[in-house]
Amino acid sequence: KANRLSRPLAQIQKIASEENCDESSIWMPSIMDRYKARPLDTPFRSMCAAEFVSEYRVVSCSGKEDNGEQSRKGAVRHVLRDNLGSVQKRTIGKPAVIRFAKFDKKKEPE
Repeated sequence: KANRLSRPLAQIQKIASEENCDESSIWMPSIMDRYKARPLDTPFRSMCAAEFVSEYRVVSCSGKEDNGEQSRKGAVRHVLRDNLGSVQKRTIGKPAVIRFAKFDKKKEPE
């Protein structure tokens, strides 16, 4: 299983004080969580995970925007399902390089 980042301590304490918290709510969403919550319309419907990761970037939430609304730079923001934020197509340069973890079978036999 992939490594995950935890939320900031203040957010974890706030979540812990709520009655209906579960263990998964302390973790930040990963890029694969966001891929699974991608919009169901074109071009995302037939997009593979590698294309999504390399050609789209996560956009910070600066107010509520409708799906498909253009930002100041002209790129369209796409709102993800399950309240996981929004993504925007990379417009400057080439698609991002995807890095994969390399494991040693002798050191980590799993």
